[in-house]
Amino acid sequence: MNEQLLLRLPHRQFVFTLPKILRVFFRHDKRLHGEISRLIYDLVRDFTTEAAGKPIRIAAVVVFQSSGLFCRFHPHWHGLFLEGGFDAEGRFVHIPTVDLQKMSCCFRQRVIAFFLERKLLDERLAKNMLDWTHSGFSVDASIHLPAGSSKTREALAQYIVRPPVSLQHLLLDEGGTDTVVYRAPYYDYFYTYHSRCSARAAPSSMSGTSS
Repeated sequence: MNEQLLLRLPHRQFVFTLPKILRVFFRHDKRLHGEISRLIYDLVRDFTTEAAGKPIRIAAVVVFQSSGLFCRFHPHWHGLFLEGGFDAEGRFVHIPTVDLQKMSCCFRQRVIAFFLERKLLDERLAKNMLDWTHSGFSVDASIHLPAGSSKTREALAQYIVRPPVSLQHLLLDEGGTDTVVYRAPYYDYFYTYHSRCSARAAPSSMSGTSS
């Protein structure tokens, strides 16, 4: 991807997440993976074009991921988007930032309309979801890739197309039990935390003599 697909221009990673109430649909209908990917592409294109003030052509790779760090089912999307696009004369127009709060609201509206159109939601639930204070829809664009960051771009490109389970995190129990342990990120933190909680909760043994 880094060598043959991504242009030597600045990029930005976008991460899109959905509320739990919608995630079950992606477990049973894989067509939704690509359809929401297209919706995301169109969304970023519209915001980038609006920021440019004229029609431009953008470039992106949008990838559906079915799980998070702990291998639980957690559908979300990673996108490597060109920071800007090309105008009618082929000139690159750099758009470093867009209004993420506005984009997140628009993302919620478009996804809910998408599910409503396909009769996966009824109108009452769709209206309620539009009014939720904490919607569960989010857009993150905190990772910027400068034009010359070849190694960083390659690492991020590998990350967004990673499989749910990484061999680097699989460990064979050395105690001879033939148990395979998945060592997720933050494993050491959670293991230490729960060990300390268990130690504090364990009853202390007391012995005494009666006279």
